[in-house]
Amino acid sequence: LNAGKLSIVGKYNRMITLGRAGAADLLVIKEGQCIFVELKGTGGKQTEAQKDFEALAQRHKAKYWLIRELEELVAKLEEVNDGQSFNQND
Repeated sequence: LNAGKLSIVGKYNRMITLGRAGAADLLVIKEGQCIFVELKGTGGKQTEAQKDFEALAQRHKAKYWLIRELEELVAKLEEVNDGQSFNQND
């Protein structure tokens, strides 16, 4: 999900806010289930806005994954995809 600001230059010169501060990086939708995915490096920490977004998602019964390694993401995606591989070589 793209959150941030976009500058519109021209006749009206203005800033447009996109999304919500702290919104997760990815959204996975599987059979009506929403899973928000926040990607962090091994030492990365969530901002307060990201923690607030996680709590909001969970209050609305959505899943929220904090992912630190590619293998972890692939394993979780395969789990929600009934064990089917996401490996392009399979």
